[in-house]
Amino acid sequence: MAALGCPIIEAEAAYPRSSEAIAIMRKLFAIERELPDFRCLEDSAEREAALKIIAASRLEKSRPLMEELAQWMR
Repeated sequence: MAALGCPIIEAEAAYPRSSEAIAIMRKLFAIERELPDFRCLEDSAEREAALKIIAASRLEKSRPLMEELAQWMR
């Protein structure tokens, strides 16, 4: 898990309360890994379709997690 490297692990150990937020972030990164990489698509129709998939997935899956993270931060 390159994006969540040593600093996150160290934060989790130093600040146990952060474990809930880190768990949410891990879920967000997992969702992002599942999304298509539109940058490598040259065909504009394929690119547009990939971007629609990304937007829908973020709305359906990531948004609730972002709301949960925002609630955690309050």
